[in-house]
Amino acid sequence: MAAPSAAASYGAFAVYYRTAGVVDPIRIPVREAASVEFESVAPFRRLRPRRGQRNFVGDWWLATTKRHVTFESWCERDYLIAFDFGPNIISIAGQPFGFEFAMTDGCCRSHMPDYFLRAADGDGIVVDIEPDELIDANDRINFAATAALCDAVGWTYRRLGGLPDVMSANLRWLAGYRHERVSDHAIGVRVRQVVQHSPGLSLRRLAGEVGEPILVLPKVFHMLWRQELVTELSRLTLSLAARIYLGHR
Repeated sequence: MAAPSAAASYGAFAVYYRTAGVVDPIRIPVREAASVEFESVAPFRRLRPRRGQRNFVGDWWLATTKRHVTFESWCERDYLIAFDFGPNIISIAGQPFGFEFAMTDGCCRSHMPDYFLRAADGDGIVVDIEPDELIDANDRINFAATAALCDAVGWTYRRLGGLPDVMSANLRWLAGYRHERVSDHAIGVRVRQVVQHSPGLSLRRLAGEVGEPILVLPKVFHMLWRQELVTELSRLTLSLAARIYLGHR
């Protein structure tokens, strides 16, 4: 989803963040923010479950960075999986920083974006995640201010709603096979040979051509996760009828 308009006028920003093992936050002016590797900072606040809360809080292990990142809703968890799946994202940090901004009426506000992503081309991507139906007037102000901050620093800003159900379900399934321990070089070579010879083969037939399906399918799912193989994930629920093609990785 496109970022909200940053046309509203805001006063000077102050950005604050934490480093590992340091209690007191570090405060910097916005002009210095671009020089900070926010993908490597400590979470500004730790999210922990508490009795009676309605949202689900947890930690998700990322294959991209080999570490855990916190989420505070199923929606955020699903996007973490999508970020991890994306080949152009090389690092992800949760609760990376907060910032203060002054409204034109002099009122001071603060906001903490959900995630900071580092793209392969070096771009910093700041992300806020909130289902569209839950956004209120305060959220719109905070999101617009974050867009203005990113514009000033030279980052990309994304305000994301819910991930489409089919894509989300497919990525959750493939994420179960994201760890390198699932891979098998010999089976991978044979899978690529079969797919190259017969592009568009169904997942069922591919597994049968390569060997024992119960052994082959986990390796194919890992290759789909790594995008060494591709299939339609956005519109069709992954099944044994899925058509498999070679990817670009």
